[in-house]
This record gives sequence, structure tokens and C-alpha cells, in this order.
Amino acid sequence: MGAIIEALYFGEDILLAIIEILLILRLYHHIYGEAKISNKMLFWQAGLSIMMVSVLLKIVLAPGRPDAFPPVTVFCSFLFLGKYPANKQKKILFSMVLITTSILEMVLADLILTPLQILYFAPLLLHLFFWILLEVIIKIGKYIEFEIPYSLWALLLSVTLSSIAVTFIMCYYIINRENPYLLTVEVPIMLLLLFINVSLFAFFDRFSAFIQQATNKVMLEQQLQMQGSYYKELEVTHRQFQGIQHDMKNYLRTAAQLAMKQEGNSELITYLNKVSGQIYEIEQVVSTGNENLDSVLNIKITEMKRDNISVNTQIQVPPGIKFSFEQSVSILGNLLDNAREACLELPQNTRWAYIKAQVTNHVLFIKIENSSNKVIQWKDGLPVSTKQARDLHGMGLRTVRKIIGDTGTISIEVLPQSFQVRIVMYDID
Repeated sequence: MGAIIEALYFGEDILLAIIEILLILRLYHHIYGEAKISNKMLFWQAGLSIMMVSVLLKIVLAPGRPDAFPPVTVFCSFLFLGKYPANKQKKILFSMVLITTSILEMVLADLILTPLQILYFAPLLLHLFFWILLEVIIKIGKYIEFEIPYSLWALLLSVTLSSIAVTFIMCYYIINRENPYLLTVEVPIMLLLLFINVSLFAFFDRFSAFIQQATNKVMLEQQLQMQGSYYKELEVTHRQFQGIQHDMKNYLRTAAQLAMKQEGNSELITYLNKVSGQIYEIEQVVSTGNENLDSVLNIKITEMKRDNISVNTQIQVPPGIKFSFEQSVSILGNLLDNAREACLELPQNTRWAYIKAQVTNHVLFIKIENSSNKVIQWKDGLPVSTKQARDLHGMGLRTVRKIIGDTGTISIEVLPQSFQVRIVMYDID
């Protein structure tokens, strides 16, 4: 009869340990991202690993009945950290916090449950309390890839290392006193340490988010400065080129007239007339009387046409509106760059863009729509970028949203065969 009870206890240990390691892997998925292998394969490997560890502990520590306590399952879960995206800073800190949390929870559970003499339910309650902690960590922790300064990381790591040291000192004191289960000051101290260590998950993510926002702000400001300089230089070049175009067109037409006076120059005449016609096409630009708006639109439409993108415009904007150079560059420049990049991923015969801008009752309405592949994922209300440079993910649209601020609204819609952005800006004239 004793052997049967022992086997049932051991089976209970294995079952609880399997559930626990699966919950830990669920936590890893939440804070580290998607695993490199399928969840099914990962769960099978984790379940078999904890079973082997439990059997090994049973053999080594026989005839006692060792439970697969939370620290054991946590250590076993470390075998699978390599299956998740690399972020050594976060993995080292969170692994130490998780093992510290499991040790604190185990000691606290032992101090509280053992005097109650609930032998049959003690293992279940021990694991159940730890599962609750895992759920709390999932609620407060977030998946943020950004790293924090190493000085701050070292400070957070020192907190959890100090907690381990304090816990072992208190355990030594508890074991060597006359009544180990006399509830005194160590229980509130451990509860405080447990709270601090669980909070480290939130602290790390908050610091990461703050640093990421600060970095993005700097990058946005640098991008605005670079765009401003680029468009100002391009505007000067464009004006100079317009003068050259005018003279060049006259030169080519004069050369064609001279060539007509001699026989055998038909091919040369045809070529000169063709080139002259191309220069005339470049001169067809948007003209609203708003220099900033016109410059950006002219430059971007010319670039799109050179890439065989069909561009249709409907611009009804009166001269003298309050639409600064910075707004023209950041809003129209970025949106048209995004439209051009999306079109370039498509066959030439399916590339198109539509630009509409009009002012009604002091309100500027802008609509830019372009042919595009369907956007599948979104992040922070913006479509996920397909650029290889992930650090620049969504930078253009974030810039647009920052420039609009409280002066208007922006809406983004993904249609079956196109991508559409609508902007409304108030008090524009």
C-alpha cells in the first residue's frame, strides 16, 4: 500500500512539474517573443525533459520523495532559452529574477503551509501559488526588444542577487533556530523581496519603453532636419534645372531645325524632337501658389513617374494657406515616399497613386492612395514595415503622426488592392 501511495505522489509531482514548465514557456513566449521551433515540438521537449529530471532526482535522492519544486522547473526551463530570440541582457536579468522568485515562493510556502499539516495538498498549493505569480508577471511584463544601459541593467541585477543572498541568510537562521516554523519578521521581509523581484519585470520594460521613446524622438528630430535640408537643396537644384531645361529645349529645337537643312538626318531629327518632348513633360508640375507644397509635390510626382508609377492628382488648394515647409516635407514627403516604395514592389502595370488635397472651411483634407500588397501586421496603430532596417520601422508614419499632433487627425486603411491614408488638418488658412 505504501508503494502505491508513493507512486501516486510521484505521479502528482511529475504532472505538476509538466504543467509548471509549460506555463514558464508561456511566460518566455510573452516576454521574449516567438520561439524558433513550433510550440508543439517545444512543449514535447520540455515535458520529456522535466520528466527525466524528476526521475533522476528520485533515483539520486531515494528513498526520500523529492518534489519537482518551482526552482527545479525554472532551472530546467533554462535549457530552452536558446529557442527564443536573442536578447542576452533581458534573458540574464529575467532568469535570475525568476529563479529568485521561485526560491522565495518555495521558502514562504514551506513556512506557511508546513505548520498547517496539510500533507496531501501542500505540493499542489506550492505549485499553484507559483503559477499565480507567473500569471502576474505575464500581466505586467511586455515584449520589448529595446535594451537598457548596462549601468541600469547591472543595478536591477544587483537587486535580485541581493535578494538571493538575503534569502539564504534567513534560511540559515531559520534552520538553526529552535523552532524553524516560528513565524517572525522573516515572512514580511520575504514577501517584500518577492514583491520587489516580481516588480523588476515591469521596471525593466518601463525603462526599455522610456529609452525607446527617447531614442525614437531623437531619430525623428534628426530625420526632420535631414529631410528639411534635403528638400531645400533639391528645391534649389530644381529651380536651376528648370532654367537649364528651358534653354536646353531651345538648343535641341534649334539643332533639329539646323539638321533639317541637310539630307540624311531624319534619325537625328526624330531623336532631338523626342528628347525635347521629354523635357517638356518634366515641366508639367503642380502649381497652387503655395511654394512649399508645390515643391514637395513636384519633386515626388516626378520621382514616381520616373519609376513608371501612374500618378493622378486632384489638388484644390488656395494660395497662402498655413502649411509650413516642415509640414510639407514631413507629411507629404513621407507619405509619397511610402507610396512609391509600396508601388516598386509590384509589377509596373499595377503601379498607381492618387493624390488629393483640398481646403474647405479652413480645413485641409489630404488623401493619398496607392496600389500595394496587403499589410498583415500592425504595431502601435501603424502597419509593420517590410524594410530590412527594423530600427527604422514605421519611422515615416510616426513622423507624420508627430507633425500632425493635435492640429488634425490621421487615419490609415488597408483595402484589398491598395493602401490609403487620410489626413484632416484644422485652421489651415
